[in-house]
Amino acid sequence: NVTVRERDDATKVRCEIPTNRFVWSMLHMEPHLMWMGQEAMGISLFDTKRKEFKGSLLGGHTGGVTCLASGDALDGPEIEKGAIPRRRAWSGSNDFTIRQWSIETWHIKDKDSASTAKDAFVFDLGKFRVAISKGLQMHGHKNGVRCLIRIGPTLWSGVDDGSIRLWCTVTGNCNEVVEKAHAGSVLKLAVVRSFIWSSGSDGFIREWTLGGSERQCVREVAPVGFDKGAYNIVPLGHDVWTCGHHPNIQVFSQADFFKTAEHPAHEPYVSNLLTVDRVETKIVWSTSIGDKKLKVWRHTIRGSVPQVDELKAANRLFEEEEEVRAKRLDDFVKRTAMLVAAN
Repeated sequence: NVTVRERDDATKVRCEIPTNRFVWSMLHMEPHLMWMGQEAMGISLFDTKRKEFKGSLLGGHTGGVTCLASGDALDGPEIEKGAIPRRRAWSGSNDFTIRQWSIETWHIKDKDSASTAKDAFVFDLGKFRVAISKGLQMHGHKNGVRCLIRIGPTLWSGVDDGSIRLWCTVTGNCNEVVEKAHAGSVLKLAVVRSFIWSSGSDGFIREWTLGGSERQCVREVAPVGFDKGAYNIVPLGHDVWTCGHHPNIQVFSQADFFKTAEHPAHEPYVSNLLTVDRVETKIVWSTSIGDKKLKVWRHTIRGSVPQVDELKAANRLFEEEEEVRAKRLDDFVKRTAMLVAAN
């Protein structure tokens, strides 16, 4: 079962959702839809608002779904207006493949809107209707896919054979293979500043260049006690929290890779780290000539906000892609002009 807990007090259980299968991965997507990748029977879909099971996505993989990724976030106005564009998600499996999914969402009262896909799984989600259909299947991995992250026009995947692959999200083509990124499974990928960090079962955390024609490992660190694996990396502020086969959470500086803190956490080791919520407090001062007073105000914002590093990384890749297209177009124009002049 999947347990739903209070985010401020994890000891309080709100409800339990029966899945009948071991859940390997989860992905939340607005409006209030949770994807659960299972060891068998595909991907289960749940309404997080009503705690209802909506159905399963079957036929995407022949094995278990080990990881999920999406890169098309929605903002409040889009949801309120019901004008939700078509989105995509990706699932990785121990059957060595990645599957792309197409998600169409429209207001349930909008009779003019409907899914164009014949094999779409259609269901109601509050005031919305959602249609999810199978898209491209991406082949090339030689072992199970363990982690995915979508950055702009590129999907990164980490695999049990120690390699990292970069895929074009539009065509599904593999653009680059980083062999032996780790001596063992690549367990986690994360955007840190303008780089990608990876962690592996070899106990190393490595930093990779984001742009350019080839990925290069810029720096690496092997946290003390992580010999059996660095399981997760979570960027928080100017630091990165890490966990591995060790009782402590170790915190490293994004800037210089030095350890800044260590927190005793679980025995005998920490399996995972999960970012649950984002709370930002801004302090505002107000003054008055009239009452000659100064007052301090605190404004707290709580909720999901896109990570700035991910947005910057996506913009950088889109810019590089645009530069390549512009260069190709310029070369084409020059060649055409030469042919015209020759004739």
